[in-house]
Amino acid sequence: MPSESLWRRYRRFWGADPARDVDEELAFHIQMRVDELRRTGMSESEAREATMKRFGDLTDVREECETLSQERVRIKRRADQRDALRQDLRFALRTFAANRGFTLIAALTMAIGIGANTAVFSVAYGVLLRPLPFRDADALVRLWSMNASRNLEFFSVSPADFKDWQRAVPAFSGMAAFDRQRDATLVRPGAESAPEAVETAAVMPEIFPLLGTGAFRGRTLMADDAQPGAPPAVVVSYDLWSARFGEDAGLVGRQLTLDGKPVTVVGIMPRRFWVPGTPAQIWTPLSLAGASDDHSNRYLRVLARFAPGKTLAQARAEADAISARLARDFPATNAPWTINMMAVPEMVVGRQFRRAVLVLVGVVAFVLLIACANTANLQLARAAARQREIALRAALGATRGRITRQLLTESLALAGIAAGGGLLLAVGGIKLLRKLGETTVPRLDEVRIDAPALAFTALVALGSGVLFGLLPALRASRSDAGEALKEGGRTSTGAAGQGVRSALVVAEVSLSLVLLVGAGLLMRSFVRLQAVELGFDARGVLVAPLRLSEAAYPDSASVSRFYGTVIDHVRRLPGVASVAAVNSAPFAGVNPGLVYTVPDRPTPPGERPPDADYRVVTPGYLRTMRIPLVRGRDVATSDVNVLLVSRQFKPVLPQNCGACQVFGGAYTISPCEATIEPASSPSNVHRSSPSMTTQNSAKSEWKCPRLFGPTGWSDPA
Repeated sequence: MPSESLWRRYRRFWGADPARDVDEELAFHIQMRVDELRRTGMSESEAREATMKRFGDLTDVREECETLSQERVRIKRRADQRDALRQDLRFALRTFAANRGFTLIAALTMAIGIGANTAVFSVAYGVLLRPLPFRDADALVRLWSMNASRNLEFFSVSPADFKDWQRAVPAFSGMAAFDRQRDATLVRPGAESAPEAVETAAVMPEIFPLLGTGAFRGRTLMADDAQPGAPPAVVVSYDLWSARFGEDAGLVGRQLTLDGKPVTVVGIMPRRFWVPGTPAQIWTPLSLAGASDDHSNRYLRVLARFAPGKTLAQARAEADAISARLARDFPATNAPWTINMMAVPEMVVGRQFRRAVLVLVGVVAFVLLIACANTANLQLARAAARQREIALRAALGATRGRITRQLLTESLALAGIAAGGGLLLAVGGIKLLRKLGETTVPRLDEVRIDAPALAFTALVALGSGVLFGLLPALRASRSDAGEALKEGGRTSTGAAGQGVRSALVVAEVSLSLVLLVGAGLLMRSFVRLQAVELGFDARGVLVAPLRLSEAAYPDSASVSRFYGTVIDHVRRLPGVASVAAVNSAPFAGVNPGLVYTVPDRPTPPGERPPDADYRVVTPGYLRTMRIPLVRGRDVATSDVNVLLVSRQFKPVLPQNCGACQVFGGAYTISPCEATIEPASSPSNVHRSSPSMTTQNSAKSEWKCPRLFGPTGWSDPA
């Protein structure tokens, strides 16, 4: 059957045909057995019947034989592919060794692109994609009080409002409050002479089941721990347990000294656990049983969890309803206030930072495309120089696919080398980011080179290798072997080759132009930010916060003596130009506020008195911070009940108000009536010469700002 033979040859050309091979083999053995039986005197039909009985069911035999044949074909194909890959890799490495300049330039170009993408992916994955250490974190919500008329979008919550929210928002299955973190002094057992500064936060015990996190050792805080008269109990973080206590398993049940008072450690939280909204290391129980019913006393932070099936839109609708009711029932304190809420994953990262990371992802993608285009251009130029070599291989029988595979293997090997260099650059970039972005990048401890980052690097290397290697490989494999051999050692890219290289150059220039425009806009924004007047000059100023133990400094007199002694000692240090103290340094995060009254402008009945941010300063603060004084004079040690006001505060004063009226105490304040945030005491700040920069500061709990001398309204803006 000639036609069948030709068809068979055609199919063989494209590879093995196990099914046909098995059929032919079985037919051969059956016919051989039939012929053998016929020679013994059997007829054709008898011989075939006996043969088939002996062979049995051919279907099972055929399937088993086909399986074995297919497996042999697969094994041989894989072995051939491995041998071909080893040959291609050895040839690629020899080619790289022979062309070290090209290899170095191309590998460095791709390493920059791959390294930038790996570093940014590590940031994006660690900050945006890595799951938070809470059960069903997407169902967690952070709540704030919001006053749109005063541009207060994220404000603390009063205990009275919190209790009403708990009762009237069924979209939440649970809700818990906590106080902001504060500095505390910790004394470990056996280290009474070595107090250590830690951050603590008072939290409702319900916050741990709300977050869905149990203790790593011991237990979490319970409702009984927050009852009046209960033994003081605390829960410590894993990082504090590891760094300060050496992962001592016996810490649970042991007593520590916190701010001069004994407390018992009842539990250690798991690694990576924190309460969203506070970076505390120690958590103490918070009870609202005796909290004030004043709806204006806002100092709490609130977390909630959606009830099953509830959404953010439903929760907002219910929150608006309770806000409207509270505004009707308590117009003096709640009329302008509403409820603001945000999902915890979004709150942790921040909308602006999320946008910045996504923009950065786009930027490094452009960098990778530029690197690929540049390397592809180098590959095209190199392929033009290798025309004779490729033509000779084609003349010796290498198919176009074989040549393309060889060149593509070289590109992938080059991308693998670049990936190794890119990983080193990414590790260095992440280390630099940890130093520069310690206070500005959220979840920075989650940014690392791990399995997802390595998988991404491998994927980028594979994709970029194909991207910059496929076009040069296809172009080289299409070359005319005869023409290339006739030209001898001369190289010619032809019009089509020149067009491809020109297109790649245009693409590189276009992408680079986009990046340059973006970089220029960012640089202009940076220059403008640098030119913003802060109202003070921070050059040469250092701030060092201190924490005084209430046990060692129990009253205002001892605290004042300590600060006075520190200021006197620092003032005498060589190179110090001036020194002062302030209860909260600019941009320090703490923003205490007080209500005030103006005698000839009484607050209407039913309305809350106005409030303003304030600072407690010692004489010399304006000189130390180089804050310009528009009118009047600075505070002095002998001053009592005087204040400085900023230009933003000026409109609330009478038009004919002079400096003597302001600083002479004509206007009264009520500093101990209410504080919007718990205040901390002065920080000693001193200025030194540029050649010697030293700083000292202090913090302490306080009841009334007059304990530290003159009260200063200090708003540098």
